[in-house]
Amino acid sequence: MNPYPSWNALRPPALDIARTKYGVFGSQFPLDSALAAGTLSPDVQPNSPPSFAAPTQSSPLLQPPSLLKIGNYVLTERLTDMTPGIAVYKAVHVATNENYVCRVLPMNRSQATIAPYFAVGPHPHIAGIDEVIAGSTSTYVMRRVADTTEDLHAYIRRRRRLTEFEASRLFLQALDAVAHCHRHGVIVRDIKLRRFVFTDVHRTMLQLDGLHDAVVFTGSDDRLTDKHGCLAYVSPEILDATFTGATETAASSPYSRSAGSSYAGCAADMWSLGVMLFTMLVGRYPFADTDACVLFARIRRGRYPLPSEVALSSSARCLIRNLLAVNPADRMTADEALQHPWFSSALGGGFEPDASFFPVAASSADDRAVPDMASDVAEDFFGE
Repeated sequence: MNPYPSWNALRPPALDIARTKYGVFGSQFPLDSALAAGTLSPDVQPNSPPSFAAPTQSSPLLQPPSLLKIGNYVLTERLTDMTPGIAVYKAVHVATNENYVCRVLPMNRSQATIAPYFAVGPHPHIAGIDEVIAGSTSTYVMRRVADTTEDLHAYIRRRRRLTEFEASRLFLQALDAVAHCHRHGVIVRDIKLRRFVFTDVHRTMLQLDGLHDAVVFTGSDDRLTDKHGCLAYVSPEILDATFTGATETAASSPYSRSAGSSYAGCAADMWSLGVMLFTMLVGRYPFADTDACVLFARIRRGRYPLPSEVALSSSARCLIRNLLAVNPADRMTADEALQHPWFSSALGGGFEPDASFFPVAASSADDRAVPDMASDVAEDFFGE
């Protein structure tokens, strides 16, 4: 029996697609490089957005282009997105004036993209779907966005690094979201700081920005073969399956298979979480270099510099080490990581993972600045 609802049930009785004047349309963002935008795919193609009416020749600068109205939403600014064939726009609800994000999906990819949301159900730390509008050739997926839209990447960059108390409280929410997905047969993929967005002005509550990159798996078979993820967060087995030749090379991880082979998707998610935790606590990526070959070699070795000036507890080091294990079989699962003693020690003991327990964020004055030190990690690499 198909666990997902019929697509006819998602199609509204009347699809309102009307041209509406909506001020000056912002120019389309150029596509960033694969390294900067967080994708391993070397064959990224520009997205295919809805068609917009061009200004007339008589007044090309004074006449704003027409924008597309989908149902009760007006699509405004095009957002940067590196997913081939999918366009992402800011949108405004015409009745409530609330802000939304609209993903424009080809019909043949709609079910696979939306399926993870039905699999995991509602969760306090995973952004869901507010409305799905099916057109004749595309499906428009609407998600409400909070007024406070700072993501964890921008927050860490501004704060430089976090205390263990604050990092444990925030990282727990990200880990709990991923654990919920894994329990329900969903691999999140492309996990990184930028994908976790604050939903409150006090910067205490996080949400994963959606499951648009996720994949549903059946039973215990979570093997994947495609290349997907941000270079700073990608695991050794994905690197070798994607970039090496048909045989193993001396630079390859000893735990990797030949190119084109499968890898465990859940274990790859956990590696990315390890990169997140390290960066939150240290203020730098564990693996970074402007030379891609050097970067890949560092990831394959799994050796990361931990500055002596950055004082981390033994339990924090232990959790990082168990998440950044080169052998996928040695990495902690999400449920195992939730039980790690670092959370109880960092939060003062007596802790039980619960979405309702998140104290007010620590003041920035309580945090220690990253010390000046010689490092071969490029500072500008932090702008993923």
